[in-house]
Amino acid sequence: MAASLGQDFCRRCGYCQPCPEGIDISTVFLLESYYDRYELKGWAIDRYAGLPVQASLCAKCGECIQKCPYGLQIPEKLARAAGKLGA
Repeated sequence: MAASLGQDFCRRCGYCQPCPEGIDISTVFLLESYYDRYELKGWAIDRYAGLPVQASLCAKCGECIQKCPYGLQIPEKLARAAGKLGA
């Protein structure tokens, strides 16, 4: 599994927070991993729908990228997750 993940995955360190838009970035990525890897698509979609702020509201300000110690392109990853999870 590690080989398939490569280096482009959220480690849930929380350094990207707080998001100016109020998106819980690491939780979005956690739900995306349940969707992708654990075949819990419906469960992940339901939990995502219950989040107070959807990932689709990302303003692409880039503050999170500057704070991420792993250099993840978080706005792009949020858009991809939102497409899978429903908003």
